[in-house]
Amino acid sequence: MTRQDPASGGLEARRIGEPGTGPAVMVPEVALTQNAVSLANRMLAGLTPGDALLLCGLTSHRGVGALAMMALQAAAGLSGIRVLLVEAQSVHATAMGRYVPTGAPGFTDLLAGAPLTAAMLHATNQGPVQLMGVGTRPELAGAGSLMAASVGAAVAALCAEAGLVGLIGAPMRQSVGTASIAKHAQATVLCVHRAVDRRDTVVQAVADFSATGTRLLGTVLLR
Repeated sequence: MTRQDPASGGLEARRIGEPGTGPAVMVPEVALTQNAVSLANRMLAGLTPGDALLLCGLTSHRGVGALAMMALQAAAGLSGIRVLLVEAQSVHATAMGRYVPTGAPGFTDLLAGAPLTAAMLHATNQGPVQLMGVGTRPELAGAGSLMAASVGAAVAALCAEAGLVGLIGAPMRQSVGTASIAKHAQATVLCVHRAVDRRDTVVQAVADFSATGTRLLGTVLLR
């Protein structure tokens, strides 16, 4: 069950520190899809404040970033909890790339040992939603050995500050780094693409999650 704040009767909101000094990033307000609202409700029911959630595809990245942004916006709107959406991969460009300034420090700088700073956090016009880009060391996002050694500390630093952390990972079949993130996130959402993901590969992926002790919060079917 989701932990409640007895004073407010709602989800306990954690402060993500002070965002950077620049203007708020303008994220368009979009009509939320049924998938996004359903996923937001599942997140709020299955996670507690301070948890990290990995969202990734199996063989394709298409639609994952947009779904993550919509779902976390919906979760923030439904609960008032402060959320942080993080681009944790550099294999593909996602919707996040449109909104985070080029060259801003971010997730890969945490992997390299940098402390979490306000310059990494970008406030948005969508209430309690902040963004973090991939950072200035994108080559580290796919480096399996480094990810395994440093991703735990990076995710822990984010979770210590945020009400809910959403991590956008590369497709599972394309990056060993995504598996490292999955081990340190409290749950994973697997995005399955109707046109490219075969049933047997999805079944095997679910079995792999179970074998490694990774909690699969659910799967989302994308067209």
